[in-house]
Amino acid sequence: MIIEFSKLMVWLKTSVPGIIILGAIGSIFALIILKILKSIFRYLVSLFQKYLPRLTKQILLWLLKIIAKLSYMFGYEFGYRSVGDPRGEVAFFALQLSRAIWWLAIFIVSAVVTLSIFEIQRTSFLTFGLYTALVITIISLLSALKHIIAITIAAHKLPELIMESRKEESEKQEDKPQTKIESEQQET
Repeated sequence: MIIEFSKLMVWLKTSVPGIIILGAIGSIFALIILKILKSIFRYLVSLFQKYLPRLTKQILLWLLKIIAKLSYMFGYEFGYRSVGDPRGEVAFFALQLSRAIWWLAIFIVSAVVTLSIFEIQRTSFLTFGLYTALVITIISLLSALKHIIAITIAAHKLPELIMESRKEESEKQEDKPQTKIESEQQET
């Protein structure tokens, strides 16, 4: 008794026992797929938990080194050249503190605007105004944190590194040939 495939498909789709059989087969396949996905997900989560702390620590240290280096270059050298402070510390701290206060003020205003947009547009979050306010809030918070970190790092290790950078800069200037005007100024 061989049943044709097309008649079997029609019977499975139209009769109550056929629909029950199709539902049972679908449930079994769904269970198998969910078990496979569960094991894959557990494996990925274990990898994530294993390597995430080390990776985030390395990324944060790398960012702190970049922030510290930029702070030295822009803050201290600017203060040394413009204000005449022999070590440049006063100008550097004033500059970084003013920038941190400025970015914190922008953060507070943009956070208030973002929260009011959230409150006004409860039904639709996918708007250009919300994304813009959210991006400005995040950028201002990160910028304020960058300047605060620069101030705290500078308070501890910056004077030593400034002296090293000045020695390197003076060595570079000694190696550089002098122009005619510079040589005349030194003679007088």
